Amino acid sequence: MRNSKIEEKNRKKSIQDKVGEWVNSFFEKHPFLRVNIYHRFQKYRFKFYAWRNLKSEKYYSEICPFKIVWVDPAKIKYHTYGRDYMDIFLHETRLFNNWKDVGLIKGGDWDLKKIRISDLEFYKSLEKHFLEGVRWEETSFFKTVVKNLNQGVALFDGCLTTEDYLKKCKLLDLLYKDMKDNGYRSQKEIYRKKYDLNYLSGRLNRELLDEVTVNIDRNGDLLLFDGRHRLAMAQILGISEIPVRILVRHERWQRKKDALYRYIDKQMGGRAYNELLHPDLKDVPTHYDTVSRFELIRNNMSVDKGMVLEIGSLDGYFSQRLEEEGFKCSVLVYESRKIKFLKLFKRYNRDDFQIFDQTLDKDTMPREGFDIVIALNTFHPSEKKAIDCFIELLKDLEVKEMFFQWKRDDVISLQVTHTHSSEREILDEILKSCFVNYDAFDMPKKPNEKVYRFYR
Repeated sequence: MRNSKIEEKNRKKSIQDKVGEWVNSFFEKHPFLRVNIYHRFQKYRFKFYAWRNLKSEKYYSEICPFKIVWVDPAKIKYHTYGRDYMDIFLHETRLFNNWKDVGLIKGGDWDLKKIRISDLEFYKSLEKHFLEGVRWEETSFFKTVVKNLNQGVALFDGCLTTEDYLKKCKLLDLLYKDMKDNGYRSQKEIYRKKYDLNYLSGRLNRELLDEVTVNIDRNGDLLLFDGRHRLAMAQILGISEIPVRILVRHERWQRKKDALYRYIDKQMGGRAYNELLHPDLKDVPTHYDTVSRFELIRNNMSVDKGMVLEIGSLDGYFSQRLEEEGFKCSVLVYESRKIKFLKLFKRYNRDDFQIFDQTLDKDTMPREGFDIVIALNTFHPSEKKAIDCFIELLKDLEVKEMFFQWKRDDVISLQVTHTHSSEREILDEILKSCFVNYDAFDMPKKPNEKVYRFYR
């Protein structure tokens, strides 16, 4: 009975595949019709799915269900598991639908059951084949596929026989070679070259959205959902960035994201100071050219390694970047509501920097021998009490070097008690108390905004 059901299922699937092949062949011959009929249908179909999935509840931060973002493939370590191991390969039993669930926000425990990608049999088989030269037929996953085919279970669309899957493996060889020779190309780049139709790039259609697809769990971690082979090849080749599409977000992550957006709007003038490195937060505008500001500071550091203390940061951007270069970093958060946001970024980037959850009081500050302090947009000249505590902290730390920048007038809290002092007076006070001299650097594109380097 079971075999007959499998045979009937495979027969229907075979018919569907043949119809699909005919449709694809027809549109290959008539690309103009593909754009004007098929793509229009897909466009409104996907928009309907997105509207249906997002209409039930309004979120503070806008959700762009069709947006493609670029991420480091090494950051994607786990796979959305489903009910059992085989569910990640069988389209009809997967946890979500790659198109009908576009833009879905879903609570529950679906994100807790996940599997490490590098532990998957298919991933280990790809490593054996591409890195060690093992023939496809000799890899364990190929044998698993053949075993399932013999039992009537097709793991991949269109692969109903061993010969079908072997042909797919040959296509994987071509894809790997193309990635190795030409780098990772987005679907937009591939289809534009394929059809040489510029108007494809402005259309919403399935081909251009058929990138590696991920879900986001409650903590902001990316979970692979579709595109296993492309992701695995990118990881094996050490490619630094690939385009991905976000399918489903966990409700808890969306709430955290909303809280962050609300804080930035109300406390920071609607813009973050630095570029937010999480891919789902890339659309947050910034006050500064983050990369240029980092390069300005990095190029003027007197040391290439050491202890860094970043003060008052929302995202730990400089600590994240400097840890990649071998520095040991800590972040001091004197505003408790920033801590939960900082932990999000630390978790996603798997950073080692330490977080000090304390107020600006010299008796509760860390006593480690920091080489560099980074205090950007942390103080306004009117915040005299906080600056006095800051100066006492610097004395206690005996820090060798500091990069400092004033908080902008347009983002200062209205609740601050204004004890006015000129910027120059306070800079001189910091200098006299803790350092020997200081330099002033013009911010790129904004020469009126300075970054100061204090040193002993």
